Amino acid sequence: MADDRTVALVTGATGVIGTAIANGLAATPGCEVVLLARDAERARQTVDDIRRESRNDAVRLVTADVSSRRSIEAAAALWQGPLHVL
Repeated sequence: MADDRTVALVTGATGVIGTAIANGLAATPGCEVVLLARDAERARQTVDDIRRESRNDAVRLVTADVSSRRSIEAAAALWQGPLHVL
């Protein structure tokens, strides 16, 4: 994504509260939203829904289990670019 975007990472994004937060962030001009979720299939559907509702294609998925240190370390190792909001 462009360097001038604010990048926000939302954990628990497939839940009701996480989805609402991700939707609000995605509706914010200049915001790229990264959903962090355990269930990749459910999260892909959530990403599609948020993209459609917010009209923001800068929504993506990182699959990880926040209860697993190994999973978080693997996701962090793959991360590229800035992170502004967690």
